[in-house]
Amino acid sequence: MTTTDLTIDRFQWTDLVGTELGDRYARFRGRVYVLERHFRDPDVLDLRGGESDEFDEHSVHFLARDGTTGQLIGCVRSIAVADGSFPLQLYFPSALEHAGIDSQQCVEVSRFIADHDSFRVRRTCSLLLIRSVVRDCIDRGRTHTIFIVEEPFARWLGRLGVPVEMLAGYEKIPSEHGVLAPIAVDARACDAALASRHRAYGRARRNATHHLHLADVSA
Repeated sequence: MTTTDLTIDRFQWTDLVGTELGDRYARFRGRVYVLERHFRDPDVLDLRGGESDEFDEHSVHFLARDGTTGQLIGCVRSIAVADGSFPLQLYFPSALEHAGIDSQQCVEVSRFIADHDSFRVRRTCSLLLIRSVVRDCIDRGRTHTIFIVEEPFARWLGRLGVPVEMLAGYEKIPSEHGVLAPIAVDARACDAALASRHRAYGRARRNATHHLHLADVSA
């Protein structure tokens, strides 16, 4: 059995723009999010095959890398816009209001990717990326993380023990190439549930706020 040394770091968009790591991140999103998962049309890619959008500059970005090789194996971003207008509201404009959730108390999670040959590494990477955005939400003094998800992702969160609130039903959204629904997760409830049930998540919570290092993930 091999092991993977997994590291997750937090970046502002300005830390990534024009850097070698930023280019790798954009190409990683382009390959997985656009070309493999088909969530956006390929014509959004830049000349290097990178994917980005107007919400990146309003986000903090968490990048998961193999601590030994530096290979990028996962990412997620946490959007917190000043006026409380999120991508979710473009497709489900009244979902937050109907649920009684103040948009100023949310961060929206998107571009969630864990990409590795090993199921164990993907699972651990996914848990730590969830931890990163949940802790970011709490650190910002906000109460909820919100997502637009396909049904399998919502079921996966439920299996992890995360309390998921459906904000509306599933709808076909042509521009996103999928059947999606908006969900909300109470950040503190999610953090407590995952810390109590998953060893990797609990170990990561004891690390520094903006840098996670988890050695010897069994592959």
